[in-house]
Amino acid sequence: MQRISDAEMELMQVIWNNENPLTSREVMELLPNNQWKPTTILTMLSRLMEKGFLHAEKRGRQHFYSYLVSESEYRKGCGRDFLKKFYKGSAKNFFTALFDDGELNAEELAELRELLRQKGE
Repeated sequence: MQRISDAEMELMQVIWNNENPLTSREVMELLPNNQWKPTTILTMLSRLMEKGFLHAEKRGRQHFYSYLVSESEYRKGCGRDFLKKFYKGSAKNFFTALFDDGELNAEELAELRELLRQKGE
């Protein structure tokens, strides 16, 4: 799965978190702390379409944007890519590294055990 930049992720968060489709103007208005010019936002929307994350439908003079890849699908893809790249595709290797480095506390470890128990049922 293609990666998206932090800036593109901000746009995708707006689109994922609001009823679709959205116009570019709606995206601009919904962006928190929007520091970009309208042309920059339009360029990023275009890039997200090229990468296969968005679809645009032209109605009159406006484009209406909706997502093609859900937030959940994107996160899962990134997680799989991360595991492949750094931990030979093994979640066990990842959690072992976290545990060995002291990144997991006892409460988190108990939560993981409970999650694994539930998934195993």
